[in-house]
Amino acid sequence: MILNADLVYLVGAIYGDGYIRDGVKSRNDLSREYKIGFELSDIQYLELVILPIFKSIIETRSKVHTRQRKNKEKTGILQIRNKKLYLYLTEEVKTVKGKKPKSLDVPEKIKELPLELQKEFIAGYFDTDGGFRNNSLGLSSKSESMRDYFCKTLEECNVEYSKDSWFNKKYKEIYFGARIKKSSIDTFLNVLKLRNHEKIARIHARYSCAGVGAVKRARLRT
Repeated sequence: MILNADLVYLVGAIYGDGYIRDGVKSRNDLSREYKIGFELSDIQYLELVILPIFKSIIETRSKVHTRQRKNKEKTGILQIRNKKLYLYLTEEVKTVKGKKPKSLDVPEKIKELPLELQKEFIAGYFDTDGGFRNNSLGLSSKSESMRDYFCKTLEECNVEYSKDSWFNKKYKEIYFGARIKKSSIDTFLNVLKLRNHEKIARIHARYSCAGVGAVKRARLRT
């Protein structure tokens, strides 16, 4: 396996809102469970983007299943069990497994890649965990390192942004945020190859007057 655009994008998506399980199959079966998974409300994104990426890397019969919990939005669930991919990500790329720590940071092998591939990581990360912040786009994270890596990549792409932090009373933790300046939304959408059709559509609906050119081009790329 090599860290091509699709695999780097996938790692970014896992760091955004996916997971790599760190545990055994069951109490009775103590063998390691080589599981990588997602549960997202953007069901089409799982079906049309994430699952095809997995299928381009490994052979799998996995499908996206849906779950409807009481008083909650329907979600799509995708679980992949593949020892080769699991070990490559956790032992070669050194991706995080299990519960994501507050000190979560981008794997060094990703940081060493050319900027064009690092942008794929940020695209995957934003497609799963980014979105609207105030009157623009951005993200928030419990990890200051993840926020700062996002901002570093924006700087290298000449995207203007602002940073902030706050105490989240609900979770009783400090969160770190980044907000793209509204005047840089066009640049952001031009330099990042976003693939989440549903998220791009929501961005298009919000900014139908401002930045519409870049948003339309982003939709065409997908």
